[in-house]
Amino acid sequence: MQQGTVKSEIVIKGIGIHGGVDCRVSILPAPVDSGIVYVILNDSDSGGIIRSCADNSGAGSAAIRASYLHVTATAMCTRLGRGKIGVSVVEHLSAALYICGVSNAIIRVCGGEIPILDGSAAMFVKKILEIGVHWQIKPRKKLKIIQPVKVEEEGKSVTFSPS
Repeated sequence: MQQGTVKSEIVIKGIGIHGGVDCRVSILPAPVDSGIVYVILNDSDSGGIIRSCADNSGAGSAAIRASYLHVTATAMCTRLGRGKIGVSVVEHLSAALYICGVSNAIIRVCGGEIPILDGSAAMFVKKILEIGVHWQIKPRKKLKIIQPVKVEEEGKSVTFSPS
């Protein structure tokens, strides 16, 4: 399977489930091998009024690559971040990107979290399919499990085995 990115910008607005404030997500095309990068825009001082979303310029922003290395919390949602800067509730959007074959995208986020919408990935998938996916020239990178791997922490575990 080839790498893919969205054909053009997708904008989705809604309410954040944890903060209860207006949130906005823009999914933009990205070059080959860039991966999924969240750009966290500097949002409001208080009250859920999003100032920097008006032009979506990225001024006062911070970039965080979607990676297990940047997971900072997993209670009630997945949060990606560095220090105090981050974005919460990335699960549904991440699933939609994967399902649609989008491996390279810039995700601009205002409001500190991804809008909850209907609580699923369905609206994200719908919007991506409406805009379309541009297939890029390089193959998508794959993780191949060649031997069992088990991770245990705080009474919880996960095991990966070759298929």
